[in-house]
Amino acid sequence: MFRLNGSDVLDPLGDILDQARFRSTIFCRSDMTAPWGFSVSSREISTFHFVECGACWLEVQDAAITIPLQTGDLVVLPHGHAHAMKDAQNSPVTRLDDLLAGGQALASGTLHFGGGGVATTLICGGFIFDHRDALPFLSALPPVLHTRERGSRIGSCLRIALEIIAGETGSDRIGANTMISRIADLIFIESVKSHFTDAAGSPRGWFAALRDRHVGKAISLIHREPHRPWTVESLASEVGMSRTAFALRFSLLLGESPIRYLASRRIARAGHLLENAQLTVAKIAENVGYDSEVAFSRAFKRHVGLSPIEYRRAHRYRGKPATTQT
Repeated sequence: MFRLNGSDVLDPLGDILDQARFRSTIFCRSDMTAPWGFSVSSREISTFHFVECGACWLEVQDAAITIPLQTGDLVVLPHGHAHAMKDAQNSPVTRLDDLLAGGQALASGTLHFGGGGVATTLICGGFIFDHRDALPFLSALPPVLHTRERGSRIGSCLRIALEIIAGETGSDRIGANTMISRIADLIFIESVKSHFTDAAGSPRGWFAALRDRHVGKAISLIHREPHRPWTVESLASEVGMSRTAFALRFSLLLGESPIRYLASRRIARAGHLLENAQLTVAKIAENVGYDSEVAFSRAFKRHVGLSPIEYRRAHRYRGKPATTQT
């Protein structure tokens, strides 16, 4: 890929996040007046809330988290924890699903609720990952990612998304859904980057590995070029370490060997291609670094429990009929 800044410096976090895509995205503006509160049930989607103006509280009871929020703050719940948003800690809450079922949401996509007091405006939404396995650090993320106002780049993006959604009402603008999904990408990426930058960094684990000059570079190389015939020796050489020292450091930080990590990334990439790309199994095998279709099929079944063809039939993207000959 040609880089606009002319730099070829490896960015391990950026290379991983570059694979983040969402299958669907929901945006809604909520105009709330005190007292108000709504609860969101646990779900298998990531949820976010941006405080466009005003102040409120986020409570995640299962994780014993309570966070005061103000204008410009963004919170992302990457694992879909049950939570509540309210104007004050002692305010009662109503299930969000009940509010929506009661007709509180207007055709414009704005939710109006509350007792008529001090106003707070939220931009809320959720997104479903297209392929969670492409983001191996997801399990290491905390229940809440909290990004405070920083020039309001995220806020600007969210407002653009809402303008696009508003323009879609009663029309059929080409490309709007794609633009909205890309904005969702940006929201998530900015949140993770902020967390990674601010995180204290433990001696082991994902963020420690990404911060490490040698292991982080190796991770970036694997994600950028999974098709290359990598070995422990070649990766160690690329990052300027001896084979033994590199293998030990990689395993200590990530809890698995470089080759095992490489294999899991290749299989995750292959799964994404099987679901979405009109490529033969042989071509996918080549794209993810296997010398033959047979070797790839064996490795894929060992990791997933299904052959590539069985996986493609079971996970056809969005239920589309098969169009690829395998």
